[in-house]
Amino acid sequence: MRQYKEAFEKHDKEGVAGFYDEVRAGFSTIPADAVLPHVIVAAALKGEHDESAELQWRRMVSSLASEGRLTNCIAMCALSGCTSDKPPAAAAIALGLLISELSQDPWKGRVITFDAAHQLHKVRGASLVEKLRPLAAVTPRRGANLQAVFSKILNVAVAGALAKDQMVRRVFVLSDMEFDGWTGGEAWVSEHEAIRKRFAAEGFAAPEVVFWNVGSTSKAAASPVVAAQAGVALVSGYSKNLVRLFLEADGVLTPSAIMADAISGPDYDALHVLD
Repeated sequence: MRQYKEAFEKHDKEGVAGFYDEVRAGFSTIPADAVLPHVIVAAALKGEHDESAELQWRRMVSSLASEGRLTNCIAMCALSGCTSDKPPAAAAIALGLLISELSQDPWKGRVITFDAAHQLHKVRGASLVEKLRPLAAVTPRRGANLQAVFSKILNVAVAGALAKDQMVRRVFVLSDMEFDGWTGGEAWVSEHEAIRKRFAAEGFAAPEVVFWNVGSTSKAAASPVVAAQAGVALVSGYSKNLVRLFLEADGVLTPSAIMADAISGPDYDALHVLD
């Protein structure tokens, strides 16, 4: 619809306005399956936001929410030096905001941005532009420090006297896979063990981690952990459909388990492996 927006409004402005009214009233729906989250967000950040984009975003959130929720999840957006209206930063912001809207309390509407303070933002406002404002204002930098991020989560939980069942269960790390002080593999094992010990000292289980690559194409960055490593998953790309893999997800989280879930849908039923 965005592609032909100007033509629609030029030749049938009243019809377009009437359609938007019907969508807001629930009598019509606006398709959101074909649009990627970062496309909507990038347009909003560049001042090209319109009514159709706002309604598409709401439709996207409600459609995914009807399939399930994210329990005790939070996203960390590492913007890595590029402007917020360009990929991968726009993708990190868009997917981080989407995850925050699908999360349940007490972490609903919360997003961590990687900057000097590792800020924990509370998403506010009714419109998409209002929700994006604090995230887009963050000064990007390279090299996310995961230890600092997990320390922030733990400090917030301790200060808020959260119960064990309220602690963050899963952290989505939306980044270009560049992290301070390690290059993946065995280094992550050591990092995760240090995180686990700090959380255990306060009576909490360490959160699972979903490394979501929205930028890097290098082979080293694409494989920071081994396939069978528990408590971690790897996904890549800009699609909101990847979020579906984690809605109400239970069981042991590993990279290979997430891969198996991703290819177990009906779209792959007709495929056969010939060896």
